[in-house]
Amino acid sequence: MNVPTKPVNAALVVAAGRGERAGFSGGPKQYRMLGRQSVIARTLSTFCNHPDIDLVLVVIHADDAQLYADSTQVHDKLLPTCTGGDTRQASVHCGLLALKDKNVENVLIHDAVRPFVSAALISQVVNRR
Repeated sequence: MNVPTKPVNAALVVAAGRGERAGFSGGPKQYRMLGRQSVIARTLSTFCNHPDIDLVLVVIHADDAQLYADSTQVHDKLLPTCTGGDTRQASVHCGLLALKDKNVENVLIHDAVRPFVSAALISQVVNRR
C-alpha cells in the first residue's frame, strides 16, 4: 500500500541584488538593519518558522557570504546558500538548479527585501492548487 507523502515546499529567497536602482549606498539593502534585525533576517524568519515550508534556499551575491553570515541565524530549514547571477531572473534560475535534487514539489519565490510577507499569505500560496 502506498502511503501519500506530504509535498516538499521550498522557499527560494532571492538576495543577490545590489540595490543600485534605488540609489542606496553603503551596501545592499537586504543587509540593512530594520529595528534590531536585518531586513533579510526578518524575511527568512517568516519562511523558516512557517509550518508549510520545509526548506529555505537563499540566493546571494558572490561578494556577500560574510554579510549573509553576519546578518542571519542558523535554522534547520535553511540550506547552504547558492550564488546568484547578473539579473534577478538568472538568480532565480541558479536557485531552482540548486533545488533540483531536493525532491521539491512546490517552490515559492520571494525577494529578500520584502520582509513583511505574512504567514497567512504564505499559507494561501502553498494551499492554492
